[in-house]
Amino acid sequence: MVHEIPCKDRPFPIVEATESRYQPRTVSFRIGNGNHTDLLGATYEWDFGITEGLDAVEHDYTHALQRDNITTEFHVAVTVKHLDYSIQLVQRTVSVFNLYAYNKRNLILTPRATIVQIPLPFVPVLEYIVQITNPEDEPITFTTQRIELLDSNLDFVN
Repeated sequence: MVHEIPCKDRPFPIVEATESRYQPRTVSFRIGNGNHTDLLGATYEWDFGITEGLDAVEHDYTHALQRDNITTEFHVAVTVKHLDYSIQLVQRTVSVFNLYAYNKRNLILTPRATIVQIPLPFVPVLEYIVQITNPEDEPITFTTQRIELLDSNLDFVN
């Protein structure tokens, strides 16, 4: 015997959020109870421009952080579309830590850097360009240098 469960009686999808260990300011979202029988086969539309049939997605908040705020809150919504065409809307608020703002309050500026590898033909040496983005309204003058590579791809870091 099969009983149809009205959408209001379905389990409410639980949105879990975890900050990425290797990519600061990136949050992994997933439906924590996505393997529940009543959620199987559902599709998930996340509100930050990514539509996936999967119950998990990552989003990078780097460019959305407010420069001088230690944390910034973001409201995330996911629309769950069930196989019977019923819809549930789930919302969650996350707070993302801004290390730049924290360091700035302690009189240390740590602008973000992007590293681009330059392939050199016939040369076994790797060469890189480091592009530094200044988020401040005035020029930054560097007096010391400290480089820390934060990348989850171990092949990249030699």
